Amino acid sequence: MARICAISAKTKAEIHAEIDVPDERVVVIPDCIADHFQPDPREFRRDRPVVLLLGSTENKNVVRTIQSLRGIPCVFHLVGRMTDAVRAAIVECGVTVRHEERLSDAEVLRAYREADVVAFASTYEGFGMPIAEANAVGRVVVTSNLEPMIDVAGGAAELVDPYSVEAIRAGLLR
Repeated sequence: MARICAISAKTKAEIHAEIDVPDERVVVIPDCIADHFQPDPREFRRDRPVVLLLGSTENKNVVRTIQSLRGIPCVFHLVGRMTDAVRAAIVECGVTVRHEERLSDAEVLRAYREADVVAFASTYEGFGMPIAEANAVGRVVVTSNLEPMIDVAGGAAELVDPYSVEAIRAGLLR
């Protein structure tokens, strides 16, 4: 019998919502983490932490994340395309930004290692690799209180309402 693979229980539910297929034919096989994502302990920079966000599509919630950092001494490291809305939020909120695009796998790993916090208050994901990768490296994760982020985090993240700037801010401050 042929099977359909889904990367999360949420994706499995979405498959069932779209097509009529017996439950036993849809199997959840979570994404794997590459071997080079290993613990990299270091001291948390309390005076000026680096807050990393990977991705810049609308669901990644970049603008709300920037707004949540207003007045917090930090460096916001965005890995992804810089949109006009993101530029405007940076100017409006006075956030210090480091911006990079099109990183190699080694450069993504470096970004995780240089980060103090990985902000991933996404409004929609199929899985949420940054949560798993950040946890593997040993970084603090702030992510959405939505599936599949809750499942992927497995209790190893600060969960926040991704639609609330105040909730994201409170999670980052915790």
